[in-house]
This record gives sequence, C-alpha cells and structure tokens, in this order.
Amino acid sequence: MNPRPTAERRRPLAVAIATCFALVGFSPACFAAYDNVTNCNDAGAGSLRDTIANAASGDTVILNPVAMQCSVITLTSGEIVVARQDLTVKYNGNNSNRFTLSGNLGSRVFKHTGTGTLKLQRLGIELGKYTNPPGGSAKGGCIYSAGTVDLEYSSVTACKLTGNADHTYARLGGGIYAGMHLIVNHSTISANSVTDPTINYQANGGGAAAPAITATYSTFSGNSAGGYGGGMYATDATGEGSGSLIRQCTISGNTGHRGAGISTRGNSLTILESTISGNSAGSYGSGMFVDGTPTAIYNSTIAFNRGVNTCGVFFNERGNYSYALQSSIVANNTYSTGSSIRECDVTGDITSGSHNIVLTSFGNLPSDTDSRDPLLFALADNGGATFTHALRNGSPAFGAGENLTRLATDQRGTGFARVVDGAVDIGAYEVQDRDDLIFANGFD
Repeated sequence: MNPRPTAERRRPLAVAIATCFALVGFSPACFAAYDNVTNCNDAGAGSLRDTIANAASGDTVILNPVAMQCSVITLTSGEIVVARQDLTVKYNGNNSNRFTLSGNLGSRVFKHTGTGTLKLQRLGIELGKYTNPPGGSAKGGCIYSAGTVDLEYSSVTACKLTGNADHTYARLGGGIYAGMHLIVNHSTISANSVTDPTINYQANGGGAAAPAITATYSTFSGNSAGGYGGGMYATDATGEGSGSLIRQCTISGNTGHRGAGISTRGNSLTILESTISGNSAGSYGSGMFVDGTPTAIYNSTIAFNRGVNTCGVFFNERGNYSYALQSSIVANNTYSTGSSIRECDVTGDITSGSHNIVLTSFGNLPSDTDSRDPLLFALADNGGATFTHALRNGSPAFGAGENLTRLATDQRGTGFARVVDGAVDIGAYEVQDRDDLIFANGFD
C-alpha cells in the first residue's frame, strides 16, 4: 500500500497542468495535435504538403492508406519545406510496411529548416535529388535538416546529391544530411550517392552525413561517395558534439575514396556488435577511415573490405587519441597493388583491448591478438534485423571472446544470446547451439 497521501500522488499531474498554463504563456507542446493527410496529391487541400504547412510545432502528421486510398505520393512541385521546430510524419500502419514518398529525381523530399527534430516513421523515402546552386551548399539528396533527423522503421533509397563548379562548399549526405544529429533505428539507407563534377573528395557521406550519428538495428548498403564515407560520414571536427554510436548495424557494399563504409572526424566513435563488410575504397580505409577520432570497437566483425593500397581499418593518428578493439574480428580485408592482391586489416596502433582476431596490421596490436583465419561464412541473413557473418566449423573465434560491455544479445538482437553455455564468441555473431558447429562446414 502506498503510504503517501492522495494529494501528493497527484502532484506530478498538477505540476504538468501548471506548466502548460504558466503565466508566461501557453507552450505549443501542450496543444500538439494529430493532423491527417486525406489524399495523395502533391499539393492543395488535404495533401501532405498542405498538412505540414498548416501543422504546429510538435504535431504528428498521419498518413493512412485506407483513408487516403493510396500508398505513394510523388512530388512534382519541389521539396516539402518543414518550417516547424519539431514535427513527426508517420505512416499509420505496422513496422514492416512503408508509405512511399518519391522526389521523382526532381527535388529533395524534405527540407527541415527548424533546429528541433524531424521524426519520420514507417516511410519509404526515395528518388530525391538536389544540386547546389552557385554560392550555396549541397546537403541532403532526399532529406535535409538544420537540426535532428530521427528515422524509424523507414528506408531512404536511390537519392542523389550533386555539386556544381563552385567548390567553396562541400557536398554532404547523398541520402540524408542532419545539421545536429542523425538517429537511425530499424531502417535501411541504400543506393544513395553524393558526387562532385570535378573535385570528388568534397563529396562526402553517400548514405548520410551529420556531426553525430546514432544508428541501431539498421543497414547502410550500396551507397557511394566521391570523397569520404560511402556509407556514412560523421563530420564533427570540432569535438563539441555527443559523438557517434553504431550498434547492431550492418554497413556493406558501399564505395568511397576514403572510409568506404564509415568515415569520421570528431568527438568520439563507438561501434558495438556491428558488421562492416564488402565495402570498397580507392584510398585509405576500405571499411573505416578514422581521422583523429577516439574510437572503441566492441564485439564486431570487419571483414572482406577491398581497397587500393589501403587496409580495412585506417586510423589516422593525429594527436594522442585512443583506439580500442575488444573481442572483435578484423580479417580478410584486401588491397590491390599493381597486379597483386594482399591482405591488410589495420593501419595504426590499437592502444587498448583484448580477445581479438586480426590477421595483418601496420601498427601495434594487443599482445593476445590471434592471427588465425576466423573462418567466416559469407554475409547472409542469419536471423535478426541485419545481415551477419556466421562462423564456420573450427573457427578460432568460437568461445574465445569476452563480453566486457555486458551485452545481452549478439548483433541479431532478441532471441540470439550473447553468452551461450558460459562462453562468448569473438565478433558480431554468436553461435547459439554449440552442437551445431560440427555441421557448420557448408555441407550439412
């Protein structure tokens, strides 16, 4: 029985009401509403564009295919401007379905000028295109925000960001650019590109670019950048942001000049239970290029990335930065030089960590690092939200890892324990049935 009197139990509600009706004025958040789109027209009464224009900050704009009698909106009169600080646009369905918004390769889809959060839920955003005007910047092929973009159970696909002959400004974010923070949850960012007609190294973040990126259970695949970060580019060179966190994600099949999977400059980067695989770079860091960013990588797999005169992970050692590698696999990354192909996994000194498998390195590694082939299967759907590399029979990763951050599951999430029979495997993938390993040779 709660000993507190009824009046005290009600105090939080009273405080909330008082806050909304404070003498300083009414807060718009107190009056946040649900605004329904009624048709799939590009403009006019009841359209998405019109509904957003008439919404208040903090509102939620609802797309309901049953009421609208459609599931696709194609923009023909330019990007939709979101002038409010905070706005949510969501499809009113289940997490496995998407409502499609297409820029039809004629414009961006969203331009968010507020510095709050643009939250997008259950949307398939595609075919946006933006080319910077003379004297201006080019940011965000499909989505631009001056603040935060929060993408949930959505996809951003086949968007293009291109530059012109004015090289004063960089081009950032083929799919998405967020000026403050990008949050990606259970989403896919794929087949987006950022290019520059003459100076490609200024075209960065093929999939996405932001000062800080937080991604969970998401896939960045098939994106391309002429410069840094084919999959993603974290841009906070000032170190004033909150840092980036990549957790239970797969970053694969991206291309770029440096850091084909991930390129980062800034405050910090933490990678947990993620796979970086099959990316291809023309210069440093086919999987990752870390430019003076304190980095910690836990229980992850970085493999089968390809480059030219580069390793899979490249730590650009400017200043006294820490680079930690813990219970992770960095292996089978290759580079071409002339007519030969060679293994190269890490460039730079790993300053702390243990229980890793790294085949080759130009730099110092923890003393207990195993240099044997981890025997990985190809990247595949092994369950969960993202693709992983399963372990073959006889892999030295089996039972040789550590769960320093006390993870409950492996990369795949619910239903896939991180600790099985008291043991932990090295890398992002955990074998669930130890007896099944005797069959995991590709011939069962």
